[in-house]
Amino acid sequence: RLTREAAESAFGGGGGVVDILRVDCGGCEWDVCPTWFGEVTFRQIRVRPHGRRFAEGKGQTFFNRLEVKRRNFFDRLQGEGYVTFHKEPEIKYSEGENCDYSFVRLEPSFFEGRKSQD
Repeated sequence: RLTREAAESAFGGGGGVVDILRVDCGGCEWDVCPTWFGEVTFRQIRVRPHGRRFAEGKGQTFFNRLEVKRRNFFDRLQGEGYVTFHKEPEIKYSEGENCDYSFVRLEPSFFEGRKSQD
């Protein structure tokens, strides 16, 4: 396991490129996503966002906040130049409600002249 600080330190604090960041932290991904972007660039990010089962029994207000976080999460990744290239449902423990997402970072020129899908 490698922290962002350790990765940045390995590159002398001046940035660098890491091939893959893998995140499966049981629900923290919604809040820690902004910390993934800094001096070190990740070519790919693989993450398992936790959804409805994670929100079970916590009430409608919690679920609504989770939905806002979900939207912000995907918007942030897209804003940083990442696109989904693979999505796989996790069926063993969540009956497909959680999915592993794989994102790849593309050069800004890829997005020039393209309209948002919103």
